[in-house]
Amino acid sequence: YAEEYDLAAKLISTNESLGGLGGRIVHDRRFRVEHRKERTERNSARILEHLTRNSAWVLARYAPRDVVDRAIDTELRRRRAIAHRDGLMDAYRAAQRSLNATLPAQPRAPMDRATWLRFTGFAHVRDTLAPVARDRRWSRVALVAKGKHAGVVEEVVRGLGLDIAPTEGATPDAMVIATLSPGPMLDAHERWGGAAVAPWSLRGQASRDAAPAVRPVRASSTARVA
Repeated sequence: YAEEYDLAAKLISTNESLGGLGGRIVHDRRFRVEHRKERTERNSARILEHLTRNSAWVLARYAPRDVVDRAIDTELRRRRAIAHRDGLMDAYRAAQRSLNATLPAQPRAPMDRATWLRFTGFAHVRDTLAPVARDRRWSRVALVAKGKHAGVVEEVVRGLGLDIAPTEGATPDAMVIATLSPGPMLDAHERWGGAAVAPWSLRGQASRDAAPAVRPVRASSTARVA
């Protein structure tokens, strides 16, 4: 759990102490993965416990010194809210105990500020929304289809000096999709018929209905990564 974040950090980081390669990651909608989940082995409590612990590990390893504590605190509060909602507080407390024992020993390879903003998605969201907001003279936007990392989208919107409209009341200048998860983002973009602006540039990408350029890759969720 969260091993993809750790791998992504290694690929883009220029810090070589934990294997940073200084590369780029590109999302290409022509490449598809068929994810066949092993439903009989899925345990919600174990998933939440390991996601909570491992996500904090990734932040402890790569977040810059001035943001690492805040980043971990934000992640833990988000996971705690999910645990409370889903009745998984025992799993969350187990993750806390594990973190107390393991977090201080995590090796540090902090990213520089620019790389960190790329890693979190902040840089791309900012570069996508800033020119649109300027050209269309936005002053107030509504965040819709909130999902994974909605907080990054909200941080960018506020950093551009825009007000966030409540769910009811004042009419916004625009709607912005507030998720960085590619599938839900594309679903929301299609559902809103282009009326909602995606926080991640979709220009120049192949149609979702286009034939894939390569054969689908089948991924099993039975693999376990510590």
